[in-house]
Amino acid sequence: MSFETAKALAQARSFGMCEGCRAFTILDPHHRMTRGSGGVHGVAATVSNDPRNLLMLCRACHDLTLSDATSCITVGWVVERRAGIDPREVPAKIHTVNGYGWWYLTEEGGYRWADDLNLNPFYALDYAAPADEPSCQDPACPDFGSPDFGEGTCPAEHAQLRKIENQEENPA
Repeated sequence: MSFETAKALAQARSFGMCEGCRAFTILDPHHRMTRGSGGVHGVAATVSNDPRNLLMLCRACHDLTLSDATSCITVGWVVERRAGIDPREVPAKIHTVNGYGWWYLTEEGGYRWADDLNLNPFYALDYAAPADEPSCQDPACPDFGSPDFGEGTCPAEHAQLRKIENQEENPA
């Protein structure tokens, strides 16, 4: 789907109302998971140009996604790329013509009430993006502190192998 088509579907879904604060003003399309500075191609374009990845936000709410991404993650307005989560599956706490709450956005440019999430008034999304380099804290690791991998780090595959070896040596 093209960005223009996805944007038109998201605009129709919003009925001209900011999905962040209910303001009726000029709205910007906001990518919940950013496109990245190099643009998107192939599979990434499929995710990026999906109406479930777009919110229609006023300038103030759109600016908030840039200045306070951490808070916006908890309400589904921002989906951290490094977390490996598909934004098309992440609900968003937004204003719609049918009310305010947690909604699953649909591929057709609509939304579906998230019954289970709206039962808990304190519900917030909580996930952490993985560290850039997995850290090996096992001093027995032959690569611990190795200059090849940097101080105290080893590749994720090696860390997984150490975990399997430990389980084989010390069965529970």
